[in-house]
Amino acid sequence: MFMRFVSSDIDKDSHVSAGLFCAASQLRWSGGLPDYEFDALTELKDWFNVHLASPFDHLSRARRYEKRCAGSNRRRANILSERGS
Repeated sequence: MFMRFVSSDIDKDSHVSAGLFCAASQLRWSGGLPDYEFDALTELKDWFNVHLASPFDHLSRARRYEKRCAGSNRRRANILSERGS
């Protein structure tokens, strides 16, 4: 199970709350942080990368599952449409 932390920013592509790590990354690279805050965020990011799994690590497995489901749904739709005609 993964827990998702979000910010109040809305992602322009997905239209959902931006994840905490995306918001922190944008803040780090905005150029508006003093060096000590940039370094602190970098240290926290590095700690999370070492100690916590990312949901993106499982993305290829999830996509394979998604493709299998999509193929199965297409087959069902074809069967149903053949029965209806």
